[in-house]
Amino acid sequence: MPAEPSVLMSVPQAGRFWTSASLDLLQRLFRTRFGGIGIVILATITSLSVLAPWFASSGPMDIGSPSMQAPSWQHPFGTDSLGRDVRSVMLYAGRSSLTIGFCAAAMAFLASDQAAYITGQTLVLDGGQTLPEARL
Repeated sequence: MPAEPSVLMSVPQAGRFWTSASLDLLQRLFRTRFGGIGIVILATITSLSVLAPWFASSGPMDIGSPSMQAPSWQHPFGTDSLGRDVRSVMLYAGRSSLTIGFCAAAMAFLASDQAAYITGQTLVLDGGQTLPEARL
């Protein structure tokens, strides 16, 4: 004999009451070793790139050291052929890459949002048939 629905059957499982989709994704990523390591590396690189003025020893275009130096305590990644600190150049380049990536994602979101809006305004589903409308 099947049990009747009750309030007790609709109670969510313990630990799953207030989880969002992004939190659930992070929990699934941290369950695997490589997923957790990847998230930590990504967060570290992103934070270092965003905070580049505080972590870089010089500006990205400052020329002042001898060219083609090997890595040292003063220049952990060495210097390039113009004498620029490679670590500073990489940190500032990361800022540019993050900016370009966020702008591309925002443009894709806006374009898809507008395409969905236009599609929803111009098509009317009526009895399984698609009819174009002239409202734009």
